This record gives sequence, structure tokens and C-alpha cells, in this order.
Amino acid sequence: IRIKNGKAVYYTNRFVKNIRYEHEMSLSRIAYPRIGSLTGYLGILRYFLIQAQKYFGIITDDPAQQGTANTALIYFNGKLLALNEVSLPYQIDVSEDGQLISQGYINFNGSWTTSFTAHPKIDPQTGNLYFFGYHTRTSPYLRYGVADKNGKILQNFPISLPNPVMIHDFAITEHYTIIMDLPFIFSPKSIISGKFPFYFNSSVNSRFGILPRDAMSDQEIVWFTAKPCYIFHVANAWEEYEPSASDINDPSAPKKNNVVVLVAPRYNSMYDFELDFSPNTLYEFRFHLSTGLTEEREILPVSTDFPNIHPHLIGQKNRYVYLATLTSKKITGVIKTDIQTSQIVSQIYYGDNKFGGEAVFVSKKNAVKEDDGYLMVFVYDELKAEETSEFWVIDCNGGS
Repeated sequence: IRIKNGKAVYYTNRFVKNIRYEHEMSLSRIAYPRIGSLTGYLGILRYFLIQAQKYFGIITDDPAQQGTANTALIYFNGKLLALNEVSLPYQIDVSEDGQLISQGYINFNGSWTTSFTAHPKIDPQTGNLYFFGYHTRTSPYLRYGVADKNGKILQNFPISLPNPVMIHDFAITEHYTIIMDLPFIFSPKSIISGKFPFYFNSSVNSRFGILPRDAMSDQEIVWFTAKPCYIFHVANAWEEYEPSASDINDPSAPKKNNVVVLVAPRYNSMYDFELDFSPNTLYEFRFHLSTGLTEEREILPVSTDFPNIHPHLIGQKNRYVYLATLTSKKITGVIKTDIQTSQIVSQIYYGDNKFGGEAVFVSKKNAVKEDDGYLMVFVYDELKAEETSEFWVIDCNGGS
């Protein structure tokens, strides 16, 4: 959607015509596996059928080109990329008249050939892109990468994990990348028993890896433990300084940041996971680099997810987080939260039988304050006769 002079100039909605889409359209049926379809003995049968289709060339055998390219978007190096965590980024061009043109997968000139997270991070200071890819086939299950602002790969190395786990998001700070190894574990036994392929193991602690951003191998990562939990989406992370006993005894000593802070909606468990929204609360994790200890505290006792912040503050200490309020599988509204005071600043309820997508923050021109901006979101009325949605623009400073 393009807005000019207060009016919508055009709106375009298209399927991403990647390899998976083209194959399934030509077959007039679903051919590629969906994560919820591989359960029970019927799921095992589907698995072998998929392998046969790969063998005969009916569907692609490249796992990095089997995604749906429909989870998230990012604009990087002059390219609009559609993302899905099981495959490579897919480039889409937008013409002057608003047409969406599918171009193809990108692999950074052959330097990245595995899956690619749906939530990469762009450092607002350098323009560098930070990302990872995970899979469940063989160890190592995780690979980490960094590209400069021109798309040249600077770092690319595996990270060893004890189990194949679902890793949907991560975070960066000024000097570190935070990798989340949470106990939502892939298990073939779950498939055979008719359950979801991933299960939550409450007897295994969560691990958060603090990796220097200039690291060239996973030997430099430091792991911190926390109570078992799961995190879909990260709000933000940054570094802080906390005085130690030696600092108090020597006030002239140089003050170096010694705490890494992570803010995210935290789920206590993922039992009976069916892509549903189970209760969660907004949490703060504090990782003390000098002692190896982890502190946890609840910021807000409200079930939320899909956090959004001012993009220029990624990796830096911020104040406001915009969160979707949840009920069952639907988003009912959005709240503006002051994470420094643990207060809800404002809240918008979409209305009875109205549900929205993920709100996106857009800064105002010549913005001065962190919250000088708008939230943009599509809202759908389930009882409306017309199959249409509304496009809402919300002033983050209290306007309509």
C-alpha cells in the first residue's frame, strides 16, 4: 500500500511466485510438507511420499528453496526480501505503479546456501545484516552469518547445539549477538505418536548464548542459563553498566558495560503446541558478563507478542515497545508499553469481532522523540459482509 498526501494511491496483494508456489499451482494440490501435517503414521506416509517426489524431480530437493516466503519482510541493500525461516530470502521488486514482481531466491553470491531466519537484524549504525539459519537434520543444527551493507558475507560459521530446536528469533546489541537455545526440541518420536514434531522439555533449562559480534567461530560464545521457557519474538536488547564492588572501591576505574539486557514476550511452556497463542508475559533477562549469572523479571503481566520498536534503536536501550494483544489465535489490539517503568502507556482495542495483523512502527519525518511515529496495521471485521480489511494508521503520541 502506498500513501501520498493523506490518501492511498494504490494497494496490491500478490502471492510470492517462488518454486514451491509454481510447483503446487502446476499440480493443483499441496505437494510440500507443512510442519503440522507430519504427525502420526499418516504423517510418516506423507514424509516418504515427499521423498519420492523429490527423487523423481516433482518437487525441488533443495531444502533452502522449499519455503513459503510469507512470514516477514525486510528491506536490505536496495532489495525487498520476503522471508520464511526454512528457506533462503526471496527478492520481490515493487514497480512504480505498485505491482509486486517475484524475482527469485538470493544466496549472497553463493556464500549462504542454507535456511535463513524470518527475523534478521539490521544494525542501524553500520547497515550490516545479522542472521542465522537452523535445521533439524544433522549436527551442527545452527549456522550464523553477517553481511555488510552491500550484501558481502563477512562471517559464516556453525554453532554447536546439543539438540535440534526451533529458533524463531534472536537479538543484537552494540557488541554482541544473543542466540536462544530454548527447550522446544524436534523429536521423530513425537511424529510417530501423532503429536507435533517439536515438544517442550520442561526439565531442560533455557540457554542464551552471548556471542561477540566480531567472532569468527562459536568458540567465543558464552552460554547463560535461565528457567525453561520459549520466546517467539524479541523486542530488543542492549548493554548496560552495573558497578561492582571493585568499582566502588576504585571510582576512577574505567566503566565498561558488563550486563546484556534482553526484553521479549516469554512463554512458560509450549505444551500441546498447535500454532496457538498460549499465555505469556513480557520479560526482561539480564546476563551478567562478569559473573555468568542470569536475572529474570516480569515487566508486564499481559499476554502479548509481535513486539515492535523504533528501528533506529535496534541493539540500543529504548523505552517504548508496541505489542499485539492476544486471544486464542487472534490479535485483538495493540498496546504501547514503557519498559523502563513497566507501565502501559496507551492501548487500542480493534473492536468486537475485529482482528488485526502485526503492527509496524514508522517514524515521522523530522522526528525528535523515540515515539514520534505511527503504527500501521490491517484490521479485519469478521462480521462485515464484504471480504475487505481496513488499513489503520495510529499516531503513537496519542492521536487517532
